[in-house]
Amino acid sequence: MSERTVEPIVSARGVVNRFGRQLVHDHVDLEVFPGEVVGVAGGSRSGKSVLLKTLAGLHRPDAGEVRIAGRRLDAVDPAEKATLIGVLFQQGALFSSLTVAQNIMLPLREHTALSAAAREAIAAMKLALGAALAFVWLSGTDQRDDVLYRIRFDESVSGLSVGDPVKFRGVDVGTVKAMSLDPQNPQLVEVDVALRRNAPVKTDTKASLKLKGITGVLFIELNGGSPGAQMLAAATPEGLVPEIPSEKTPLTSALEALPKAIERFVGLENQTRKVLSDVNATTNEIKENPSSLIWGRSKQPSDDAAKEKAPQKRQGTLAK
Repeated sequence: MSERTVEPIVSARGVVNRFGRQLVHDHVDLEVFPGEVVGVAGGSRSGKSVLLKTLAGLHRPDAGEVRIAGRRLDAVDPAEKATLIGVLFQQGALFSSLTVAQNIMLPLREHTALSAAAREAIAAMKLALGAALAFVWLSGTDQRDDVLYRIRFDESVSGLSVGDPVKFRGVDVGTVKAMSLDPQNPQLVEVDVALRRNAPVKTDTKASLKLKGITGVLFIELNGGSPGAQMLAAATPEGLVPEIPSEKTPLTSALEALPKAIERFVGLENQTRKVLSDVNATTNEIKENPSSLIWGRSKQPSDDAAKEKAPQKRQGTLAK
């Protein structure tokens, strides 16, 4: 008997799933035979999870049917269904088809003999405890008080990443949230940072890029903020993102000026080579004719004598 003549362990016929006007599955057919391992691949929000929930009975399709071991899934007793189907998440997760309280009560219902009232009381207690812990965490980390600021840099931010720290004179006050090119001027880079509300960011505070050691990793350093200056967030009109001006560090300015400095150095080097070449030529000439130190490189005693004799010769010729 060939494999395809065996009854499929799971099958779907004409399954349709839609959410409002969004059609997710349009008459999907699927068969999974004993011993097969089937994977479902697709892009984000393409309906993979909805299909698996439909096959597991966690989601009722708008049309079509799902069969398990030859029987309609909706006709299988829940207790028997639990012995035939198992769900294992890739990582810790909740059943999206259940409320948070129902997710908490599910293992209590499956593995204990507690009454429904007792399960509900335990779920309510756990929810209250979780809310209290979340409140304490948010209060301790100032997550509720984060303020979004924007910084525009007119230099490369290579080495800076989302999540990198923002420091105020070396003290962590926030993190980088987003980076993008300024749509109006691509020479500028917009960096959005989330800073704690108590960070003393004032109207004269400046932001700069700093290098962390020799790793090539950057972070944002804030400086300035005179005692009499107004808080930047308070001075910014409502509905606008407060913007911290940026400035270049001396190191950045020095690195930008380095190519010009190298060009000037090369020019000085060429001039130095020319001077050394002239000195070398003069030295060789002096070695060959030491009298040039007295009479000069182009003036020799014989030349002067020749000049003195030349007029006398011309005079003698005229006398004759």
